[in-house]
Formats: sequence, C-alpha cells, structure tokens
Amino acid sequence: MLTAGSRVDDNLNVDAVSLQSGEDGYKPRGTIPLPSNQVQAEWIEQYEPGVYITLTTLRDGTRDLKRVRFSRRRFGEHQAENWWNENREKVYERYNVKSSERVSSAASTRSAY
Repeated sequence: MLTAGSRVDDNLNVDAVSLQSGEDGYKPRGTIPLPSNQVQAEWIEQYEPGVYITLTTLRDGTRDLKRVRFSRRRFGEHQAENWWNENREKVYERYNVKSSERVSSAASTRSAY
C-alpha cells in the first residue's frame, strides 16, 4: 500500500524495513534505530537499472542498508516487493551488510517519492 507523499521523481520508495515489518506476511528482523550523529556517511548506488540502494557507514565502520528505491517506470509495487524477496540476500552480500544488523531511520511505511 502506498501512502500519499510528495513526488520528486519517478521512483517508488520501498524502505527495507517496511518489506519486513510484518505487513504482507513478512517477519521483522532486529532493526535498531540509532541517532543520526552515529552515521558517518550516506550514499545512493544503482544496483541495477531501476533499483537504487541507500547505504550508510556508521562511525565504527559498519555498513548498513537504509533504503531501497525502485523506478516506477520499471516496477509496479508488487514487482518491487517480488524483486526484493528474490534479491534481498544478494544485495546484503554485495554491500557486505548483515541483515540482522540493518539500521533504518526511515519510516516503516512505503511512500512514493
């Protein structure tokens, strides 16, 4: 379910935490919110055409996945969820992120940007 939000571009913002928040049968994982002063760097990488990963590096050097965004031109909401289910572990492995140690300061609802 998409919530109303400001639309900046043609991307569907699907927060990583929302994909495992218990909605739609997903089980939550151990997500620990941290103060923003512990985040050293934040950047966005294109994983593949239409898939954008927001990563953070904490002061202790730990790398965390903050958000996954999908292009509306390439993915519908259900396609994005299916893609995430099929590729989640590959994303964690590629960026050296442990899924049980993910940190997300984003809201746990999906919203359009």
